[in-house]
Amino acid sequence: MKKTLFFAAVSLLTVVFTSCESAYTYTYRESTARYMELMRTGFIKPVTAEMEVQAERIEYSVELEVEISEKDIKEIMSANNSGKESSIVLGWKKEALAQTAKHFHADDMVAPMFEIAPHPKKEGVLVVTVTGYPAVYKNFRTITKDDAEMILKFYGHGDKGDSSAEPSSNKKSIFKL
Repeated sequence: MKKTLFFAAVSLLTVVFTSCESAYTYTYRESTARYMELMRTGFIKPVTAEMEVQAERIEYSVELEVEISEKDIKEIMSANNSGKESSIVLGWKKEALAQTAKHFHADDMVAPMFEIAPHPKKEGVLVVTVTGYPAVYKNFRTITKDDAEMILKFYGHGDKGDSSAEPSSNKKSIFKL
């Protein structure tokens, strides 16, 4: 009788403790390579720079501790099914990209590719591998008339992303040439 009562009490406690919602610990950490562009009320002289891209492609893996809820999984799957990128996955990519750029002393990563997988041995850890070409900006200078013309030819003058190489005479330029 005592054995049955003991097992019943243990079973009841097990059910109570496992059915209660567990406490979550939330941590927030962010690293960014570029967060907000400079905004000023006055005129800023346009500046250009050269981008020096490393010839050899690198690969760097970052371990991220994550807590994913059922709601998060649904959001990720919904975004994937609709051809979009989940904000959760985008956050993981940004973190990995920032850590990779920092590790290689880069200002930017050219043609980054990402592989995201669970850590093979650590629960709650994702491994995000970034593959790409580290790049640094150098030789900053004020743009010239030739630079402005090249930019206008490349990006076009249209309001709807017109990329025609021939400028239209009735469209206004953002540059004074």
